[in-house]
Amino acid sequence: MVARAHHRHRRHHRDQKAAAIQAALREPQLGLPAPTAAAYGSAATALAKLLITLNEHLRRANSWPSLGRKLSADALALRAGALGVV
Repeated sequence: MVARAHHRHRRHHRDQKAAAIQAALREPQLGLPAPTAAAYGSAATALAKLLITLNEHLRRANSWPSLGRKLSADALALRAGALGVV
């Protein structure tokens, strides 16, 4: 495909250039650097744990008999002192 594009535009040495472009596209350095990928993974894990914890708190808060109604996330944030620090 790369060679055809070079051919259409009448490029010189299109086979060599196409091979170089294809090799560069297959190289691993086009991905994220390892520290960046690790940081993204850590952030995603932390956010997932936060959502799990908030869901558990909502489940527990909705089971409190004295409330008489279901809590939304906003109402739960107002009662953060009753739940402790997340």
